[in-house]
Amino acid sequence: MKKIVVILLLCLTTIGFSQEKVLLRLNYKKGDVYKVEMKMMNDMGNSNFMNMNFTMSQEIKSVINEEYTAEAKINKIIANVSQSGVSIKYDSSKKEEELDAMAKMMKPQIDPILNTLIMIKGDKLGKIIETKTIPSLPQTSNLTSQANNVVYPKETVKIGDTWNSMRKENGLDFNYTYKVISITPKNVMLDVVGKISGMGNGDLKGKIDIDKSTGIPSESKLDMDIDVKGNKIKTSVILLTTKM
Repeated sequence: MKKIVVILLLCLTTIGFSQEKVLLRLNYKKGDVYKVEMKMMNDMGNSNFMNMNFTMSQEIKSVINEEYTAEAKINKIIANVSQSGVSIKYDSSKKEEELDAMAKMMKPQIDPILNTLIMIKGDKLGKIIETKTIPSLPQTSNLTSQANNVVYPKETVKIGDTWNSMRKENGLDFNYTYKVISITPKNVMLDVVGKISGMGNGDLKGKIDIDKSTGIPSESKLDMDIDVKGNKIKTSVILLTTKM
């Protein structure tokens, strides 16, 4: 009899956890500082690739009602590029005399990015309302797009729930479908799949690990296969966010 009662209690507990609902929101506080690490790997075929690692700091400047403002700055860039038999390896933390000839040619293009301030305005759902870079330079035009990660639904969610969002970038339309696959006392894990259209066509898939208390996506990985006018590109993006 005791065994039956224990099993029944375990079943009820499991059902209770599986039906738990969470309200996903970015719970930023003024003065919070985050370290953001992004690894982007692009495989363009025929031994052509472009791998970039960015280290960024982001400070929350204000939180008013449902909106926040933040300032971000890229502190370090590592690039490893191979195209048409030409290889370039660049590390912004190295002194100019430590760089080879190809890396020295790359330095004037990358250095301005390290002196750029990225201004971000968003809401607690994760929607980016406004972004700009100071100064505004051609090589920094795509920096603000990296601020967007995941937009949360207005309603509470439980395991198995899904929602959709969309964004546009560089002539491409990204349509995402998110699904809650697990909820623990500390984390909410999402699966993401989607379609890419516009100037190119393709598919995407990945996972996002969200800190339950802060609503911050602490780790995400997204894999994309895109066909742009017959050129097939495989891209993987890993994003790590930690509070400093």
